[in-house]
Amino acid sequence: LEAARLAPSAVNRQPWRFTVDEHSITVSVGSEKNTGHIDKRLDCGIAMLHIELGALSEGAKGVWEFLPPPPVARYRLI
Repeated sequence: LEAARLAPSAVNRQPWRFTVDEHSITVSVGSEKNTGHIDKRLDCGIAMLHIELGALSEGAKGVWEFLPPPPVARYRLI
């Protein structure tokens, strides 16, 4: 989670929000209102990559489940 929190985004707005429970992290867009020309859900994809890389670096493997808006996706440990 720390890797994703510190991750850059496409235009450095870091629009993601995280919901953490015992076995998963859900990534959501903080606000659906888009500013600029890049969709905030794309920015969330950058955070998702950092979540997965951070988990793998700690020896934890997971899978992504894409969710209908407003959340983006959930990373569940396997």
